[in-house]
Amino acid sequence: MTSVRAGLASSVGRRLLGGTFANLLDKLALLAVQLVAIPLLSHHWGAEGYGTWLMLMTIPTYVAVSDFGLGTAAGVEITQRVARGDMTGALTAFQSAWGLVFAILAVIALATGVYSTLVISTVIGGSADIAIAVLLVALYAIAAVQMTTLAIVYRATHKFARAMLISAVVICLEGVALICVVLLGGHIVEAALAMLAVRVAGWGATYADLRRLEPWVRLGIGSADLTTVRRLAHPSLAALSLTLASSISLQGMVLVLGWVSGPAVAAVFGATRFLARIPLQFSGLVVRASLPELTRAQVESDHTLVRRLKRLNIASSLAPTLPLIPILAVFGPALLRGMTGSELDAQWWLFTLLATTTMLGALWQAVASPLVAANQQSRFAYAYAALSVAAIAAVIVPGVPPLAAAATAALAAELAVTLLVFRLDRQVAGHATDNCVDEPAETPHTPSARQ
Repeated sequence: MTSVRAGLASSVGRRLLGGTFANLLDKLALLAVQLVAIPLLSHHWGAEGYGTWLMLMTIPTYVAVSDFGLGTAAGVEITQRVARGDMTGALTAFQSAWGLVFAILAVIALATGVYSTLVISTVIGGSADIAIAVLLVALYAIAAVQMTTLAIVYRATHKFARAMLISAVVICLEGVALICVVLLGGHIVEAALAMLAVRVAGWGATYADLRRLEPWVRLGIGSADLTTVRRLAHPSLAALSLTLASSISLQGMVLVLGWVSGPAVAAVFGATRFLARIPLQFSGLVVRASLPELTRAQVESDHTLVRRLKRLNIASSLAPTLPLIPILAVFGPALLRGMTGSELDAQWWLFTLLATTTMLGALWQAVASPLVAANQQSRFAYAYAALSVAAIAAVIVPGVPPLAAAATAALAAELAVTLLVFRLDRQVAGHATDNCVDEPAETPHTPSARQ
């Protein structure tokens, strides 16, 4: 019995280690591309051009919410079905989510195509180049959502590490394409076209690879049904609220700052926050890799493993974020000036506020990981969405410096949701303890008993 449990723990540990390492490569690839892009784009395009690019690149974030959270909710159900050996049910969940998402993405593509056509034909006012870039970036975002949908199957079938490696390769290729375009004198339209071409090729290669590994997976709606969609509706809306809250907090703040104070101020905030959020790229490595394992542990009622994974997630979230708050406060301003050739400048207090915000965000996401893995994110998602909207509203308060307002409001929102998630965690822990009272040492629900 002990050897069986040790074997299970060993297999989970290997998958976590592999997933964490692959996740690290994915984040390093994104980090490397951004570190090169900030000085390169700000030098060749100037603060205004770089700020415009940042505002355009908010489009993928908002297109990502177009699945109404179905991808996230379906991912949990697919993992649960695969854990039970129900591949037919897993395919039904996948195609039910994919069919609806595909229809929504088609509407988005049509809408942006009509907008670009009207601008180019001067029926409505606007820059033709920006209109074309909007269409290309929207198509890029659609291809990215399609890749994300495929990735949930990788995660549900013990292939999380492979999905992250593929993502890292695609991100690197996109970065190379972007850099080449800029160095060759290209501007926003050419850059967006290059990134779109790489992403579409990556999506095709990913689907071919997934079909080879998991023949039961196929695109289409033949196995979809409305009953599954309705069952996923509640956790999907909660997942959508989380995604919207993140989009509002991150990209929405940039858009509002650009609207209130101009693209140059948006560029300062965006670049400063990028540096402050570098630790977040690493704090979530274990958390993301642990979600499929948490789902399986909950299916098997392995409460001990759930607690261990949650503690591991908390430790891994604080290790990279907490120490870097004072480091960024001291060295952040000089680093930003050096990266951008003094094109962008931010004060130490802005780095301090945004780095603390990053730490709090990493902490509550780690504590909430068991809830997300069980499709129970509705218990805190709507509150986070409301807090994010309130933070955006603080930026437009008259008489308040916009950068200070944005950073302070973002910090307050993360602190509030952190307190809420800790309270929910105590409630869940108390409920689990009550359920374990007088429980026999072995029950038919434990993995060892089934073995």
